[in-house]
Amino acid sequence: MSDEPERVPGGGGMTDEKRSDLVRHLGDLMSAISEECYCAGWLGGTEFTVPELCRRAAESGKTQFWGHGRIDPSQARQLAAIANQIGSWVNTDDASTGYVPFQPFPIPLEYVEAIERETAT
Repeated sequence: MSDEPERVPGGGGMTDEKRSDLVRHLGDLMSAISEECYCAGWLGGTEFTVPELCRRAAESGKTQFWGHGRIDPSQARQLAAIANQIGSWVNTDDASTGYVPFQPFPIPLEYVEAIERETAT
């Protein structure tokens, strides 16, 4: 048995521990946005809505509004960089006590429609 830390396959030499830390950090950041925007630590659909709003903010350079909060382009780029580093966004685990890697794209139509309705008002 080696004393070398486990490496994430295809993770550019990232250890499992480092990836777990980044998954937790990204989850905490996404949860903070959910809390700011909807007073909910993890509003249902956060796993789809936050990545999509980050994508829109980063691509357009314009702040995206959600509930009574917002995601600005700088914040969006920060979250997207972490997601890119770990190769995924995150969702809550089955017990809602932690986070697991999650691929939100393509965003389900119901979330795209909800975002469009909200940004139209």
